[in-house]
Amino acid sequence: MCVIMTIDLQTRKTLRIIILTTCFGVLGRLIFNNGFMLTYLSRLGFPSYRILFLLSLVPLAGLVLTLPFAYLSDRFGKKRIGIGGTITALFGLLLLTSAGFFQEQGGRVAIAGILIFSIGSSAIASNWFALLSPIIPEDIRGRFFGKLRISWQTTGIVFTLAVTTLLGLFTQIQFFQCVLLFVLICSMIRIYLYWRIPELETTRTPPRGLLAPFLEILRIPGYLPFCAYTFLLMLFAGAVPWVLGLLGKDVLFFSDTQILLLGNSGAAGAVAGFYIGGKMVDQLGTKPVFLICHFCFAMVLFLTALRGLFPFPDIVTMCLLSGLFGVAFAASGIAFSSELLAIIQPENKSLSTGFHLSLVSAGIAISSLIIGQTLKLNILNPEWTLMGQTLCTYDTVLLGSAVMILLLIITLGLIPSVIQVRKAQWYPQNR
Repeated sequence: MCVIMTIDLQTRKTLRIIILTTCFGVLGRLIFNNGFMLTYLSRLGFPSYRILFLLSLVPLAGLVLTLPFAYLSDRFGKKRIGIGGTITALFGLLLLTSAGFFQEQGGRVAIAGILIFSIGSSAIASNWFALLSPIIPEDIRGRFFGKLRISWQTTGIVFTLAVTTLLGLFTQIQFFQCVLLFVLICSMIRIYLYWRIPELETTRTPPRGLLAPFLEILRIPGYLPFCAYTFLLMLFAGAVPWVLGLLGKDVLFFSDTQILLLGNSGAAGAVAGFYIGGKMVDQLGTKPVFLICHFCFAMVLFLTALRGLFPFPDIVTMCLLSGLFGVAFAASGIAFSSELLAIIQPENKSLSTGFHLSLVSAGIAISSLIIGQTLKLNILNPEWTLMGQTLCTYDTVLLGSAVMILLLIITLGLIPSVIQVRKAQWYPQNR
């Protein structure tokens, strides 16, 4: 009885450490998604098309590096790769913080910082789920992952609200550097917490190269078609939050505070989306959730382009639509994770989840690069009319994405278990 109590107490302690590790680590990735980095890079003098390219470097690195890092994690140890990735990301954040001190070279320092952070972030994310999977008892896994995602989402919302409030008082570039320094300190604390998480699966894969285990995961029934569907959906939906931010900056002339508020609305919507998505997957299965999310994505993008029809101020309308997009994005994420966890096998777990993450990153990165080049080359008509509303280039991009997302409904047949009801699960991507 004492042994059981000791194990329970130790497990509870470890689960608390995992939650704290995630909450302290979330800020590094969050600043790239909540409008903060978009605003900071704008202050450093980058044009919009280049900002979109720089923001895409994080998922682009995930596309290229997640799979090799996942293989190295299975080969040499998950914590060893994770610690190395955290230290690398720290150095990237340090360069980003120092970029504001340079006038002519600040842009180059910022680019180097984003590149280095992207490399470290890919290493961290490549094995996070595989590290946690054997630690969390199966009978509480759903509840714990639910608590975990609510914890880091709440942390992100509070952080963004605090930054938004302070940005109304301090507008100098030094304030952005102070925020980055705070994120850097939190990431340092994360290293200490991460080190206390035990690595229970210490078996190393034999040195047989990357190709053999990679071919093994591709032969998992239903795995490759599901990954293909994930890639296609992210290709047209993954870069939307950044496009909304640039729309607010360049067309609606939102202030820095309003751009952050727009990003935080999406994060708040995601909290609701996680809960709603979990309930829907439990009751309906993954296919209805994907189907509903397709229509929600398209509806939000159409309404964003036609925002002039709403009687509210632009900032209110955009925050509401960003929140709805966050709901749909989070709900689809729950369905993605539930489906993936039902497909993958215990062998090469880091590689299986890593390849899926790399395709998610590929969709977001390629979408960002295409949109960025479109803006740079001025291919689209800068002004046109629809339903009495004057639309811009960003609206054209959003409407095109909406149409493609609707057409992608036919690809739902790629999901192997579209008829079955799955128990909702979520596999955590290290933030």
